[in-house]
Amino acid sequence: MLRAHMVRWLALVLAFATHEDAHAASERARRPEGTHAMRGKASWYGRAHHGRRTASGRPFNMFALTAAHRTLPFGTRVRVVHERTGRSVDVTIDDRGPYMRGRIIDLSRRSAEVLGMVRAGLGEVRLERLPLRSWLPPDGAESPPQFSGKALQQAMWFSARQPVLEPLAVEATLFR
Repeated sequence: MLRAHMVRWLALVLAFATHEDAHAASERARRPEGTHAMRGKASWYGRAHHGRRTASGRPFNMFALTAAHRTLPFGTRVRVVHERTGRSVDVTIDDRGPYMRGRIIDLSRRSAEVLGMVRAGLGEVRLERLPLRSWLPPDGAESPPQFSGKALQQAMWFSARQPVLEPLAVEATLFR
């Protein structure tokens, strides 16, 4: 009796495991090459950390499109899609975190503004790791200007006052 019960239990566990593997494989097959989808809560951080050194060694800029993630390598580009509004933003991972249970990413203030989640503080998001080729500059492209000292302060002041652009409708339909 006990042996028959254990055999049924093991068969059930095996069936469940193979179903999960098949589901995960079909999910991977539907995603474009080079992407990785993850769902969860996002939060944002800003003024209190502005100018402090991040885990990557760069100073944190709350006006840049950056984020903190626990495991993704520094420099990885990730598309963050707000599940409720459909807005999306592409960010660069340059810090570690979040360290709050249940959160998968910490966004810079500017990234949170683009997603429309500054006031709420938290939002349900989907992360998609972008393929390397999609975020490399085109061949022959000029390198971005480098700022330091007073010019850096002026650039940060100016970037903070730029209007938040709505994501393109095409972009919202492509990545749903």
